[in-house]
Amino acid sequence: MLAATGLPPARLKLEITESQLLEETDEVIGVMAGLRDLGVRLALDDFGTGHSSLSTLRAFPFSDLKIDRCFIQGILHDDRSRGLLEAILQVCRVMELDCVAEGVETEEQMAMVRSLGCTHAQGYLIGRPEPAAAIRRTLWRAAAQSRNLLPGMTDGDTVAVLA
Repeated sequence: MLAATGLPPARLKLEITESQLLEETDEVIGVMAGLRDLGVRLALDDFGTGHSSLSTLRAFPFSDLKIDRCFIQGILHDDRSRGLLEAILQVCRVMELDCVAEGVETEEQMAMVRSLGCTHAQGYLIGRPEPAAAIRRTLWRAAAQSRNLLPGMTDGDTVAVLA
């Protein structure tokens, strides 16, 4: 698919929940290592819930860790939640993993997440889930604005770049 679409492998990130892995088989680890060697990024999603473990982080070739929203919800008023988030971020630094805080819904949560050293976030503060058609329109508008298109152009028009 990467060759067919021309998508650079580094632009593809596959999110995997630990429960999807089921067990550490050599075959699964081999496939994941092959994807990583191609340059595809692999993220462990919903870390901190269910059966998430440090041994999973060590055994599988993840590049990213997504901290479950349950740890983000309490960081402003709960020292224990904040402490757990700090510990997870330290593990990410040691293991050279990019870390994403899921469920960031307020500016205050974003400020706290940033102050603790987490540089990636997702949640309602950043954007709400949308149908694919709405996302396409948003991306078209952003691309059009970044290329200084002439006013009044629509999706079907030829792109005109102003010097």
